[in-house]
Amino acid sequence: MRRTLFAVPAALLALAALAAAPSAGQSQASRAAVSGAWGYAGAPADGEAIVRAAVEPVVLRMRPDIQAAARERIGESTWLPTRIRIGGAGGRVEVALEGRERRRFATRPGQVLQVPLRSGQYAQLVQSVRPDGAVEQRFQALEGVQTNVYRLGADGAMQLDVTLASSMFAEDIRFTLAYRRAR
Repeated sequence: MRRTLFAVPAALLALAALAAAPSAGQSQASRAAVSGAWGYAGAPADGEAIVRAAVEPVVLRMRPDIQAAARERIGESTWLPTRIRIGGAGGRVEVALEGRERRRFATRPGQVLQVPLRSGQYAQLVQSVRPDGAVEQRFQALEGVQTNVYRLGADGAMQLDVTLASSMFAEDIRFTLAYRRAR
């Protein structure tokens, strides 16, 4: 009897908590600490140099006959976004990138989106909002995985941490780019 009396209030508390909580997608999109518009914090040439400095040592360790193709393929996903807009409505996470190209990705957290690549292949994208408010994009393709994490730095600027991992690389490619809130 005592166990039954305890179970009923516990169940009611659990139901009340579920009813009061926003839906998972809605709460994730609204709690992204990096929501809003952002502009690259430096000169675009400096950002491109940061990317090249991360990519080139890895490419140079590849066989010479595949280096040019590797640079082109890696360059497809590592161009410098000069403007980034992050938001969410209706339980969706939206990341819009502008620079050499314009790309927009809008999905529910955890939903898989097929993203076409120039090669004719597709990458599978999954977006999520981390408990700390950072937005994560994970692109899975045949050649490997690219993870983009948009997070707030201690100074209030946004940092974009990019990691590319592939069995073709001697080591992962990693770089970080800084952004300021757009006015």
